Amino acid sequence: MNQKTYSKIASAATFLLTNRATECKDYLEPPFRLAIDILEVMNDGKPYKPCEIAQYLMMQNIDYREKGLNPSTVRQVLQALRAGSVPIVSDRKKGWYIKGQSLT
Repeated sequence: MNQKTYSKIASAATFLLTNRATECKDYLEPPFRLAIDILEVMNDGKPYKPCEIAQYLMMQNIDYREKGLNPSTVRQVLQALRAGSVPIVSDRKKGWYIKGQSLT
């Protein structure tokens, strides 16, 4: 992911967090849709490694399956969301998770 996309996700993090369940997702650019999809996976508050998130999204979404989804891209999106004030924590052993409670 390039720096421009990273910055766009970081600055839109609050919007993505609050509007992830609305119909606007279909009209957003692909990086924003990916960020929302990652937040939906992490919604249960459990820790996930980027490779687990990438595998899950590829199984659930034909677009990711056709194009492929690299775990490093997932990691970069997680970092951008965290930079944009989403309470995401990374732990080397556990993985990435939402600090405190789930996002529901």
